[in-house]
Amino acid sequence: MKLRNRIIALAMAASTCVGLFAYAASFLKFSPNVISVDAMEIVDSVDLDKLDSESETIIFKSSIAKAVITLEDYSYDYTGKPVYPKIVSVRRSPTAIKDLTENVHYTVSYENNVNPGTGYVVITGIGYCEGTVKKPFTINPPGPLTAVTGFKVSSTNASNVKLSWDKAAGAQGYILYQYKSNKWVRIAKPTTNTYTVSGLSPATNYKFAVKPYMMAGTVEVTSKTYPTVLTTTTPATITKATFTSSANAVKMAWSKVSGAVGYRVYQYNTSTKKWVGIANTSSTSYTFKNLKAGTSYKFTVRAYNKFNNKSVLSAKYTTFSTSTNPAKVSFTVTPAKGKATLKWTKVAGATSYKVYYKTSSTGKWVALKTTNNTTTSYTKTHLTSGKTYYFTVKAVRTTGGKTYNGAYTTKAAKIK
Repeated sequence: MKLRNRIIALAMAASTCVGLFAYAASFLKFSPNVISVDAMEIVDSVDLDKLDSESETIIFKSSIAKAVITLEDYSYDYTGKPVYPKIVSVRRSPTAIKDLTENVHYTVSYENNVNPGTGYVVITGIGYCEGTVKKPFTINPPGPLTAVTGFKVSSTNASNVKLSWDKAAGAQGYILYQYKSNKWVRIAKPTTNTYTVSGLSPATNYKFAVKPYMMAGTVEVTSKTYPTVLTTTTPATITKATFTSSANAVKMAWSKVSGAVGYRVYQYNTSTKKWVGIANTSSTSYTFKNLKAGTSYKFTVRAYNKFNNKSVLSAKYTTFSTSTNPAKVSFTVTPAKGKATLKWTKVAGATSYKVYYKTSSTGKWVALKTTNNTTTSYTKTHLTSGKTYYFTVKAVRTTGGKTYNGAYTTKAAKIK
């Protein structure tokens, strides 16, 4: 009975995880038969009335699975760095009055102590303490970021819209949205404060939004509000046109551009070296008038649509080079015996002249001679005396691989 009382006293002492093996050995002889018991359950685990001090050795251990852990704080803001809550005390049980000692009775580790959510202080028993217990704490996700400012359209063309905005404090990147089918759809996640949306349709309105974001572990943190911009792509570029020239006018024609409400035509001023807007038209053709005969010109046309009551022109244009026709040739015909001589005045811009004749007023023109632009006369021989012939001279202008023919007049001459 005396041994029973001493063992119970030993068990009560061991309930604080104090290493008392040496004390137990002072009154228990060593035996190869070892009984290991939890100090808090000693009375139920060991039949002390039958215990033989001559043959049994008892090692007392204490479980800390139900230990009471007190932390200095249980809530922390996310910083992206590990959180290590300060431990105020660790006690074997709610009724224990003595704290356990780190690295003597237990070790400390941490779980989930970086990202937002529930983290844990993990207490693991060592020495005469055994088992593990976890104490939870909370890492709060960061608050919403400040909304982006300065969101604007930097440039547009027929298929692209370039967007830009001010950098947002704390943002790791940005989320771009496009409004489609009555809802916002995420379209890109750039890390810089500019982005070009491509693959758009010409002359079409679009709406975009942007939010800053940062990653807190696996949690995506954004702003509560976001700016939006409404814009439009430009009409497609007109790349083909046809031209019909006269001496003092050029008619330009082109195909209809989808989405365009009108067209603006331009003429290049060779003196100022600038394009000059000439007119707006809803038609797909325009005639430039009051031009100089036999002169080269540059023209272009840009389609436009309307956005916010303003005209939005196609971003690019094609330069078209053409020329007016040379003026009519002023010439004379002098008949003589069996021949006729034509003389004419030089025509500005002409690169050559063509001389024709026919034997009746309703006959077909027959080419007689093509001269250079310095020759101003020609004599047709082997004509029949008393017969009337018909003559004309046309100025010709060849430039840019194209030929422009001037108008002509017909003159009759009766051969002597």
